[in-house]
Amino acid sequence: MSADGVRSLPPGDGLPLGLSELASGSGGSGLPSVARVPLGAAETLLLVTDGVTEARDADGTFFPLRERVADAVSRDPRTAAPRRLVAFVRDGTLRHCGGRLADDTTVFAVCVADPGARSGPGHP
Repeated sequence: MSADGVRSLPPGDGLPLGLSELASGSGGSGLPSVARVPLGAAETLLLVTDGVTEARDADGTFFPLRERVADAVSRDPRTAAPRRLVAFVRDGTLRHCGGRLADDTTVFAVCVADPGARSGPGHP
């Protein structure tokens, strides 16, 4: 995602990580396929587990991750910064399911480092 909006990655052709042993004829390698997708200097890559995308509210409705993130980034492009984005998704998922997660969740966001930017404690 970027200030311009949210784009989805092309779908992969393999099984989710950790499930390749279940595929018949996998040869036992267990290695996932590799997909290379260019990440622009102003883009953030958001990765989540199904604990986020399948979080349900009291009515059984899945968490609308893409819509919530797209709306937040359109209102404030700074939401796409990795630390802010992780906090936004974490908090939104917990609010959506009333603080009761039914599955483990992981939220991970990365961006291309600005060579002139400082990083570490106190620096986003």
